[in-house]
Amino acid sequence: MAYAHIPDQKRSKLDDKCEKYVFVGYDASSKGYKLYNPVTKKTIVNKDVMFDEEASWNWNDEPEDYKFLFFPDERDEPSDKAHLHHLQVQVKGLVACEAYETYMMKLKKALQNDKWKIAMDEEIKAIKKNDTWELSTLPNGKKAVGVKWVFKIKRNEKGEVERYKARLVAKGYSQRKDIDYDEVFAPVARLETIRLLIALAAQNNWKIFQMDVKSAFLNGYLEEEVYLEQPPGYSVKGQEDKVLKLEKTLYGLKQAPRMWNSIINKYFLDNGYLRCPYEHSLYIKVNGHGDILVVCLYVDDLIFTGNCASMFEDLKNAMTQEFEMTDIGLMSYYLGIEVKQSEEGIFISQERYTREILEKLNMMNSKSVATPIETGTNCPNMNNEMMLILHISKVWLGV
Repeated sequence: MAYAHIPDQKRSKLDDKCEKYVFVGYDASSKGYKLYNPVTKKTIVNKDVMFDEEASWNWNDEPEDYKFLFFPDERDEPSDKAHLHHLQVQVKGLVACEAYETYMMKLKKALQNDKWKIAMDEEIKAIKKNDTWELSTLPNGKKAVGVKWVFKIKRNEKGEVERYKARLVAKGYSQRKDIDYDEVFAPVARLETIRLLIALAAQNNWKIFQMDVKSAFLNGYLEEEVYLEQPPGYSVKGQEDKVLKLEKTLYGLKQAPRMWNSIINKYFLDNGYLRCPYEHSLYIKVNGHGDILVVCLYVDDLIFTGNCASMFEDLKNAMTQEFEMTDIGLMSYYLGIEVKQSEEGIFISQERYTREILEKLNMMNSKSVATPIETGTNCPNMNNEMMLILHISKVWLGV
């Protein structure tokens, strides 16, 4: 058992000076200890740690037994639900304030970085080009939804940086059902469908191609009246008190995936495609000569295959006229899966993902074995140490 010291600036005088963790290893990039919190399911690195080698975490207890709350001084009268709710609001408020300060620090750094600033400018340019919003005064009784910037480095199958991407995202969690949104469900292709499509192409010696819809969610039209706060760093000078009335959807809105799906679904149906009744993200088109084109959609990424090159070109040209598209060419990296297409067949792997896991676990130089455990081994009853290993393994593998 490990006890990590909480710095003075992160606690008040009455708060605990340390927090309980489970020691899991040493950090490779610093002189710190890797600690795991089974309650929050988060791993931290801390140098200021005290160890209790005799104590261990009780993995058989329910997680609820380890919730931490700020308790007031003891009083004669019993606490009621309203008082408990007040305490929970205080805790959430403290967490929110810390998260907001962290976000503002990241935003400030991004605005000072040319690569991120260019990415942010491109996002705002795409939004304005699409007539997504208009400057407006917030009507009485309406509430503006907040926005934030999300930054991501897009990499290829080799892990190399392709581009810096900044996405303006609405804080959809603050939307109110039946006021700011109604229906939210939108279908996406199942992984089994994607693997089946790859197998179909391999069996028939077809090539699989890939395209991407740029800023797909900006194409959906809103049915509700929604207002946004102006984006940080891009407020209109002299009109900072105004809000943005949305005409189209934005990433982060609860209804955005559904509205985009309704747009792309209508496009395919209007252009002669048949929608699979069992997989609503799969579309099929057959021309007069019996040639076939199969399109599989995963949000804004689509892959397609078939036996007619002219149908491929027709699809590319038609979609480019309707949406802003990126023609990626032969599918090589899709949803974390690396794809290699050759005359010998189509080969899929997850080498990059596997390497990332091995690097996190410091196992790059480990020897490989045919099975994870010796055959015929009798497994003993789970003790605390084995429970810890199982728990940490699930965390690292994303199970």
